[in-house]
Amino acid sequence: MTENSRLTKLILAAILTLLLTIRSALGVEVTILYWGDRFARDFPVRKSETDTTLIGGAAQLAGMVGTIRKANPDAFLFVAGGDLAGTLAASESKGVTPAKILRLFKPDAYGPGVVDFTHGVEQLKKALGKGRVGAVLSNVHLENEGRFLPSDTLFDDGNVKVAVTALVPIRLPELVPRDGVKGLVVSDPFGITREFVKSRRQYADLLVVLSQLGREHDSLLAASIPGIDLIIEGHSRAPFDPILQVGRTLIVSSGPRGLYLGKVRLNVSTDVRQVDLIDHELLPVESGVERPDPIVKRSVFELEQRYERQKGKKIATLLTDWNIDPVAPANLPQWTADVMRQTSASTKLSLVNNLDFERGIKRGDLYENELCDVMPFDVPLVAFQIRGYEIRRIIEKCRSSALPFLTWSGLSVVIENEQVQEIVIDNEGSLRDRSEYAVVTNGLLWDRFKLETGLLPEVRPIFIFPITQRQLLLDAARRQRIISTPLDDRWIIR
Repeated sequence: MTENSRLTKLILAAILTLLLTIRSALGVEVTILYWGDRFARDFPVRKSETDTTLIGGAAQLAGMVGTIRKANPDAFLFVAGGDLAGTLAASESKGVTPAKILRLFKPDAYGPGVVDFTHGVEQLKKALGKGRVGAVLSNVHLENEGRFLPSDTLFDDGNVKVAVTALVPIRLPELVPRDGVKGLVVSDPFGITREFVKSRRQYADLLVVLSQLGREHDSLLAASIPGIDLIIEGHSRAPFDPILQVGRTLIVSSGPRGLYLGKVRLNVSTDVRQVDLIDHELLPVESGVERPDPIVKRSVFELEQRYERQKGKKIATLLTDWNIDPVAPANLPQWTADVMRQTSASTKLSLVNNLDFERGIKRGDLYENELCDVMPFDVPLVAFQIRGYEIRRIIEKCRSSALPFLTWSGLSVVIENEQVQEIVIDNEGSLRDRSEYAVVTNGLLWDRFKLETGLLPEVRPIFIFPITQRQLLLDAARRQRIISTPLDDRWIIR
């Protein structure tokens, strides 16, 4: 080799080193696509009765993901749980059908959500295996078998190293049917996350948490554990804040039901381990934006069509339409609350959130699967203690729209001049502020108890019933057979 050749090679090596140093100092651009709590909504729906635009759906979402990945093959796709439950197909296949659809997206990491445990631990493992998705979960293990899923994963594309973990609430066993979480141990997510940051920080340039904890706990997590770069939220309900920064940590959410695809671009300086936001978008998943993915579209049809045709057995006849209303009294929430109150002689009251009802049902023959679709998540019933003044506070805030509209059974409310004048407990008379009352609700409301009532759940004793809400409603409809439920006057407005 000549002296000139050696010199040329040395110069080229020096230039390459300089370029790598400059790139490291300037940072590497990282694109992350995400969503959470899509609730297996694989079919699109009309935007409204008057707008025929189709929104949501797996095929449209996959088309958007494919277009972005074609332009940027290094883009990551992280899913913050909640894809395996929420529809008839998901329920009947116990998560397997939506897992197979999810596989077609080729997500880089999936953190199982609260609703994914609805089918039980063993069935969740089976569905994840069928879907062959890269699932991680750090704060859950099996009592007798140890690790449930890998606690985290590390990606290295040659430009940047990304470590990803996932978390569920420590109250998970209270939020899903008890049989499904037997032998499951849920650890403190804060302690587990500290270990994740400590162990991965020296190897990774970017630390990502797929969280099912909820916004309040995510914010506390970011504030108390420096070193988390990005928290992607599932377990959210509209309205939601799409992006929030706490210290150096970004918290992002795309909202539920797969109506938006989240996209965040970050500048990662690998030499100094600094992460900065370039931009953030919420891309509406609706017809006309991108061509639906034909493979996903065909797969959704083939996997779900048999469930869409099923009605199950006839269980009752409705003499009145069952209506829902997220902001006002409606007869379907009233019937549901009344049925729940009858679960125990010791519970004088029951409570449901009108937002948790997916749809109403027209009068006529009522079939099993129609009733299951009303509230598609098979959640437990939970009884808790509450004082009279707390009930009054909830109702007053609900009336002022400071809280979601909650439907009660076992009491009536008299409103005059838009003020709550009197609250009457059935067979007892006026509400007594210092008295304690037992209330039964479902796991959906208990999950967001503080957010939806303004009260702390941790300070009150609870009892979890052995029957789930779905079974309770089915049994009640079969027992009543002929159901007439006009809107009653438990809210009296003068």
